[in-house]
Order: sequence, then structure tokens, then C-alpha cells
Amino acid sequence: MSARLLVSVFAFLAFASGSVPAATTPASPVSAEKAAQVPSLPLALNPAYDRLTVRGGEVRFIWNESNLALYGLDRGTSAKANPEFAQTEFAQFELGTRMEVDLFGRSVTGLAGGEGVLRTPYRFKANGRSVDARSLMVRVRPGEPPRIDLQDKSGRTLFYVDRIMYEMLENGNLFFIRSADIRIAPYLASLLKRDDAVDQQIGELMSSMPVESRISAESAKACGTPNWPGTQVADQPLGTVYQADVFMFNFTGSLMRCSNCSGGEPNSCVTVAGCGAGTTHVIYAPSSTLTNSRNRGTLLANVPGDPLGTSSAPFAADVPWWQKFTGNFAPHNNDQHPYLIWNLFRLDTVDGVERMTHIGRSQVKHAFLTTNTNTYSGDGCEGCNGNHVLGKSCGDTYGTGNNDSANSLGPRSEIVPATGIWGRCGSIYDPDCNGSENSSGNTSHTNRMRVPVPELTPVSATTRYLFESWYIVRDDINIYNTMATRSVVPTQTSLTMAGVQGFLLGPAIDRWVSPSSGDPLEINRGLDKSTSNGEGHVKVAMKVRDLGNGLYRYEVAVQNMDFSRAEVVIGNGPGTDQVPRVISNNGFNRISIAHGGGNHHRHQLSRRRCAAQ
Repeated sequence: MSARLLVSVFAFLAFASGSVPAATTPASPVSAEKAAQVPSLPLALNPAYDRLTVRGGEVRFIWNESNLALYGLDRGTSAKANPEFAQTEFAQFELGTRMEVDLFGRSVTGLAGGEGVLRTPYRFKANGRSVDARSLMVRVRPGEPPRIDLQDKSGRTLFYVDRIMYEMLENGNLFFIRSADIRIAPYLASLLKRDDAVDQQIGELMSSMPVESRISAESAKACGTPNWPGTQVADQPLGTVYQADVFMFNFTGSLMRCSNCSGGEPNSCVTVAGCGAGTTHVIYAPSSTLTNSRNRGTLLANVPGDPLGTSSAPFAADVPWWQKFTGNFAPHNNDQHPYLIWNLFRLDTVDGVERMTHIGRSQVKHAFLTTNTNTYSGDGCEGCNGNHVLGKSCGDTYGTGNNDSANSLGPRSEIVPATGIWGRCGSIYDPDCNGSENSSGNTSHTNRMRVPVPELTPVSATTRYLFESWYIVRDDINIYNTMATRSVVPTQTSLTMAGVQGFLLGPAIDRWVSPSSGDPLEINRGLDKSTSNGEGHVKVAMKVRDLGNGLYRYEVAVQNMDFSRAEVVIGNGPGTDQVPRVISNNGFNRISIAHGGGNHHRHQLSRRRCAAQ
């Protein structure tokens, strides 16, 4: 039997080298009528929460220059930021501006209300019209999730802020919004005459507000020691331990900027204003929501309706979320934390067989805090231990601006994916291994998911695209429910969610060929830690078409989830007793596929395609 054989290999989490702030969940859309109303302030006191009043303070804006140009919005400042590097611009809350903040133990749980005035330097130009934003009214819309509206003097919402990340600093005396997305409200989109601008992210907001007063909780929460993975569960048989099992709960994707990378290397890329002529690559990023398992002895659904949505671990563990370079903490005596990656795939029908092509891959986003929001109605989040420990039943979202942050991105090759260990020593943030954080050197293009423009052109009438988002969590017992895919429509100026094949847990390869498929002309099989000597997970899938006359067409895809043969040392350098260093992190460099009567076709695969860099 003769055959034509095509092998597509994409290893996008086996972080081979040489030889891959937490936010609230997205705010719900608000009607124009409701946006014009002053929210009822504040929410009623919760007897279990402290209520803080914070007042005044500083605001920092980091604008997405490319998207501002794309939607024709000019903020009117005399000195524009260099679009290749994030430049912070400052504003001030008037002293009378206040927000009400709820605190549960050591964790900020949300905003209970607030209002005031934000002074900015901006007189926007929108489609030839002047929009005076030098004095913006601030309206906090409390709840889960909260949203902050920024309105003009007539009460019309120009922008809104969501995916809000927060924590308390300076011994509880400073309320800090570490990151939040700035989005275009419908009224401003109407001035721009761009319906597609509604809800689009155009920047990131940060703020710090000093605490003015505190009302203590009536029933103070006594926060016990976190139940780390591997800890024995009290009153249970010996060997019954807490286990980490974090779920991807939801995600969306957004256009971040367009690039001209005709020079080849990412450091030579430049931003193309408005995604116009000269665009060679498009950068996308997700806003991704996770949730911790809520099991307290009973197996419960965490993502209802999804086959992978129920944890097999009866007792959910707390998960460490220590920001890089903040110190050495339990349970690993270092500053380990989760990571986020994302990928884009195109599926085309060629000669009657669907082909899967990996067209975009991000590097690693380092997480730094979790807001511990309530994911499940009636099943309270146990987030008492602060915003650097993910508690049982607690959720968290990283916004698109946050996931595009240059000071939080790094190479996949620094992570041992099957264990979730980051080699901080020798990383781009600590190349000399002295324990002090260095500048990453990232531009607006490095370590992003850069998709070549030609890959956005459908190959067939049935072409479809899958966006995949993952969290890598140390000690997690099931990687497949910590990743998910969505069907999307990517273009040079947008990334929209498709109407079919919505959010589903698991890897993209499982949506190409289901592991449970009964079709004799397709198959999906793989290795897990139990069959790979603990080295990781790999899946191989194949689709075959009988062309007649003894000819067959094969489409084969190999997805290396987290398999690598890594060399890691601990304590290499002063003050690094528990700090890992990744010496090597090799994935695959070839595969061999048998076909026919024992004959073999051996394919040497380039490291770019086979081993994640």
C-alpha cells in the first residue's frame, strides 16, 4: 500500500530549550439607561467582612497605542507614548473621591461602592469631535464582579473598568488596584461611529488609595494555616490528603496590536498604528478565568455540563500564588506561582481530510495574585488567607491588558511544565542569579502570541479556528481541566467568539479528534504521567481518507502538552537555597511512524515545530 503522509507537530508546553494579577471576572454589560444612573451606594455591610473606606490617591494609565489608533481615538496629550514600550501616564482622584472596600481576613473580596472625580490631562478626539475627559465622574458598580464607570460631566459613560485586580499593601493601609482593563463604553463607540469598538480593551489602569477608616467585622474570621497540596486531611484515613485541581472556568480573546516584523526577530518588530499597511503579524491575548475545586469530601461539578468539569479529588487544596521576587514562602520555600499560556490553531479541509495547523503560540505569563472571588452561588469562597493563596471555591480572572504586560512575560523554556517549577535563577528576570529582579527586556512584541497575517486567510470553505488557553499550576492533578478551547474568528483587526463550538475543557487536539471517537478512520491516543515515567503528557491523533486504488491520505498531529526531560538544580548561587535553576528542558526532535508491512517513514522535525522554545 502506498500513501501520502503529512505530519503536523506542535509542542507548545513541553518547554524545550536549544535541543513555552489576578482579576475579577468580566463585568456584565450595562445598558445606556443604567449607565446613566448613580449606583446605589454602598452595599449592605456583611457581618463577616471588614469594611474599609479609601479616599483620594493616584491613578496610572497604560494605553494600548495600537488599539487607540485602530478605533480612531486620540487622547490629545502633547507627548505620545512610544508604542513599542509601555509608558505610564498619571492622574489623580480628587480628595473627596472614595471607595468602599470589603476585606475577608487578609483578602480583599471586592468593592462595595464608591464615587468621586478623576482629574486627567485628556481631551479626546473621537471622529472629529472633542470629548473633554479632564474631569471624569467615577461611579463604582459594586457586586461580583464590580465595574467602575468613568463618565463625562453629563453623566454619560465614556469608559468602564473591569477585570479589577486588588490587594492591600503597607500593612493594610493602602488599597492597591494592581491591574484593570479600560474598555470603550457604547456612548463613546457611537461618537467614534464604530459599533465594533464597544467593550474593546484600549488600556490598563492601576491605582493606589490610602485607607481612611475601617469598620471591623462582627464575626471576625480566624484564618487557619492553608491546606497545601499533600497535607493530611484531619479526621480522615491516613493517606487522605488535600489535592490541587484548578479549573479553567471561562476565557475570551482580544486583539492587542499589529506588528511589522519584516526584520525577522521579535526585537526588530514595530507596532503598526491602526493595523494598516505594513502589518505582518497580529498579536492576540486572552482574558482567562479560573476556579479552584470546591470539594470538601464530596465530588461536585466545577464547570457544570462539561465532561471534565468534576474533580476526582475529594478534598480541595489551597494553591500558593506568590509573586516573583517577593520572598520564600510555604509550601515550597520559594516564590512559585501559576502561569498562563495560549495558542491558536487553524483547521482546514484538504483533499477531503481536515488538517490541524498550529499558527500562534504565546510564551509564559507569570501570575502574581488572586482576588478569590465567589465562583459558585451559595458555596462561599474560602479566601481568608490573603490574595496570594487561592482558596477552595474561589475564582480569579486575568484581564487582557494584564496578560499583555511586558514585566510579567517570559520564555516557556524556563518552566518545567510537568511539575510547574520555574527556574527563577538564570531566568530573564534574574540572569546573574543574585536574587534581585532585573528588567525583562521585553518590548511590545516579545514573548507574545504573534500570528503571521497569511495564517488568518481561510484555506477552505470549512476553515475554523480554535483559541486555547491554559493555566499551569504546580501540584495540579489534572492538566486537562486546567486548559480549554473556544471557536473564534480571528482577523487583522479583531478576534471574535464564533457562534458554534463554544467553551470546552481540554486540549485543542481533542476537538480535532475526540479520544472517544468510534470512527475507524480516526484515532486519538496519548501518554500521561503514569505511562511516561512522570515526564508529562503527549497526544497523537490521526485522520485518514481512503482515496481509492490503494491510496490513503493521512493527517497526523502530535501535541506535546507538558513532556520534557529537564535538568534542574536547586540552590545555585548566594541566597538561593530553595530557588530552582533550569539547566536544560528538552522535548522531542523526531518521530517515527510505521505504515504498511512494517515499513517506516522517519521524519526529522525542526526544533521550531517539535520542541517548544
